[in-house]
Amino acid sequence: MPPNEFMIKKLDCYSQYSAMVLTLLMSMFALLAHWMSCIWYVIGRKESHDPVTWDIGWLHKLGKRTEAPYLNSSVGGQSLLSTYIASLYFTLSSLTSVGFGNVCANTDAEKIFSVCTVLIGGTYVKQGEEVACRWIFPQESQEHPVEALLSFLPQTLEGRKREPVLGG
Repeated sequence: MPPNEFMIKKLDCYSQYSAMVLTLLMSMFALLAHWMSCIWYVIGRKESHDPVTWDIGWLHKLGKRTEAPYLNSSVGGQSLLSTYIASLYFTLSSLTSVGFGNVCANTDAEKIFSVCTVLIGGTYVKQGEEVACRWIFPQESQEHPVEALLSFLPQTLEGRKREPVLGG
């Protein structure tokens, strides 16, 4: 049996356990974030060697903001660990939302990468939400998780009464 078939059968066996699938998704998300942060760093380094965009790339802007500026394409800047942490921070904030703006894309290559990151993150986060909904709202029927949530909310809010507005 080829290794891929073996892994597929094992994953199919474990797919019945939502917690295992959620853990697997989180591990894959962390790996995806690591790869994408490495790509983000490589884009920043490549932009720093370009004579036209060296001073507008994300690495140069980050260095100026943290008072560790790049003096040329190879001298100055933050440590490799600090740069990786900033890169991972940007990637995670872009994968899970649209980012916060403190580390941002300035050049065309950085903007293209950011758009791809947000698209990938939206797709991946949607899959994680579906697995989490199946785990939180286990149903014997094949009811969609959103339908389960909508049927759950009226039961929860049924006992509440609207209080009158004072002074009106």
